[in-house]
Amino acid sequence: MSLQEKYRPRLLADISGQESVKKSIRQFVLKAAFQVLFFLGPTGVGKTSLANIMAKLCVCENFTEHSPDACGHCESCRDVESYERYYVIKHYCTSKSPEELESDIHSWRHHLVHRVSVLFIDEVGYLNAKGVGLLQKAVDGIRENGNIPGRRLILILATTPNHYSRIDNAFKGRSRLIRFGKLTSQDISRRLAYIAKSERINYEPEAIDALSNDVELGMRHAVGLLEQLAEANQFIDNKLLYRVLRLPPEKLYLSILQRMNSNPQSMYLRASKWIDFVGLEAFRENLYRAYNSLRLLHARVPLRRSLSPALFNEYEEAARSFHAEELSRISDVLNSRRYVECDDSDRVLEMLLNLSCRLVDLEFTLESDEDLRDKIEK
Repeated sequence: MSLQEKYRPRLLADISGQESVKKSIRQFVLKAAFQVLFFLGPTGVGKTSLANIMAKLCVCENFTEHSPDACGHCESCRDVESYERYYVIKHYCTSKSPEELESDIHSWRHHLVHRVSVLFIDEVGYLNAKGVGLLQKAVDGIRENGNIPGRRLILILATTPNHYSRIDNAFKGRSRLIRFGKLTSQDISRRLAYIAKSERINYEPEAIDALSNDVELGMRHAVGLLEQLAEANQFIDNKLLYRVLRLPPEKLYLSILQRMNSNPQSMYLRASKWIDFVGLEAFRENLYRAYNSLRLLHARVPLRRSLSPALFNEYEEAARSFHAEELSRISDVLNSRRYVECDDSDRVLEMLLNLSCRLVDLEFTLESDEDLRDKIEK
């Protein structure tokens, strides 16, 4: 069994973040009326897993309005876990035809052998006119005739924000929209660390952080990368990340910062190489992450994330070579709208080079604050 399947969320508590979504789902489950839900959120945030969890919440013998979650161990919860496909019918519009959708709708409505039946339709934005008509007919029929006594039907439509504009307005008006937020790198990092410890995989903390940086691809992708690395070696460090996944280590971004106040040409060449390699957005995020850690250590503020002893020592040594005024100048550029919103890599490199040249021209040293202010004024 893959790590993605083994550690798939099975209870509300297993889903990273999404607190407002989990609260809405609890309230929905406690209401017995038929309702169409629309899950709107990025890839890999838990939309499909939540459809499975909803079936479990509906049948759990111990779930009440005072319960935060399904118990996970009663006979009904174990039944959903073992025979999930009889509770949750999953239809993926990108790979199935309208005829298959018609069959899935029929099974969902008429072959109900348990107390609850969930029809989960993913990437609903790809439905053609025939598929849209079939769904509308099914929804209207249930609203007119009601649920089968003692049985509950749940319809969940799902898509990503990029495809929401494709959705038929009839669905938007007849469904309850539930928005999933984008996972943060901290959400992903915590989950990966938990999986690695459970699987007895040794790792460097910053290697897990590097895997967590690409939040656009979601949790499922990050867990897949972790499994790929674990198959290559039971110790995951930055060298393994670069060898297997071609992800540059964090200390590379630290070295770019170190060259800003000493060697503009070297800084420019290294930054240019890695922008081409990882892309502008990833470079910008990782550079700011390294800068923020450097700034906190310079101010003697404890980091919220853990680092390996070797990388921590490198950060401390780098922090001693910077003055507060230098870090302030760097912050002005990295936080400026012109830099953050720029989508031209050449222009970003030009801004970093100008910053580096200004730092060198001002000849910042670890002098007194008064001397530095005089130089800046001049």
